[in-house]
Parts: sequence; C-alpha cells; structure tokens
Amino acid sequence: KLVDNSVIGVFKTNIRGEILFVNDAAVNIFKFKSREELLGSSVVKHYLDSSKREGIIEMLKKQKSINDFNIDYQTESGETIVVSLSAVLEGDEISGMFMDITEKVKGEKLLIELNEKLRNINDRIHFINEELKESHNKYLSLFNNTGTATCLLDEPGTILLCNTKFEELSGYIKEEI
Repeated sequence: KLVDNSVIGVFKTNIRGEILFVNDAAVNIFKFKSREELLGSSVVKHYLDSSKREGIIEMLKKQKSINDFNIDYQTESGETIVVSLSAVLEGDEISGMFMDITEKVKGEKLLIELNEKLRNINDRIHFINEELKESHNKYLSLFNNTGTATCLLDEPGTILLCNTKFEELSGYIKEEI
C-alpha cells in the first residue's frame, strides 16, 4: 500500500530488462495508462541511450547498489525525461525507485545560462567603467592643461571645478575657491 501510494516510481526488473513490478507513480511518470501496459515489457526500450543500461548493470554488479544516478528516458508519449535512479541488484533482479527530475535539471541549466549571461554583463560593465575612467582622466588632463583659465559652475553660479591657470590668475588655490 505504501509503495502504491508513493509519488516516487518503484520498480523491479530482471537483469534482461523485463519489467516484473511497477507502482502507479512509475506508470504516471512514463505516461502509460496502466500497470499492465508495462508489466512484462522491456525497460530497455525506454532508455534514450540503451548502452546506459549496460553501464548501470555493470555498476550494480560491482557495487550491488547505485544512488541518485541521473539518466534520460523516453516516455510512452515520446517525451524525454530525466530521472534520478536508485537501485539494488539481488541475484538477477533489480529493484529500485526513481523520481522525475526533468524540471530540476532544466532549472539548473537555466541558472547556469543566466549566470553566464550575468558574468558577461558584469565583464561589459567593468570594461565600460574602465573606459569611463580613461575618458574622465583625458578630460581632466585637457581641462587642467588647456592654457586658458577655466571654471565649471553649477546653475546658481557656484564654482565646482577650476584649473591651475585659473588659480594662477585669481591668486587662490582650488581649496580656497
């Protein structure tokens, strides 16, 4: 009853891939209409890359179990999904469970893409800031070395900035002006 009401797919296959048991969650994840459609069929046909099944069998033979192994499957409707698989090998039977993590994987990929875009934007902002500093320094150099007394005033007429030639002519230093 616990397995039947789980939202996680639970299964049992033999080592050849014949499906011996699935719960309702497995049926729903693989987009089948009933357990009967899956029972007795081969799980191998649902692997996007059937060689991955061979790799899983080899890992299970060596380690007896695997946990959180991500694999691409194809549903009955032809949709590609990513599942996180945990399984154990007992004799010639594989028992385990899996969760559909397709949306999680898509979200992670999107975060990676957005992070890369942000990194590019940050690099561009840094480049622009460096160019602004260089432009500002050129402006100040030109302003200070123009050979003509020059001041910048705000709207009410307060002196904001003056060059050295203005200091010489007025007899005041910048801090006094």
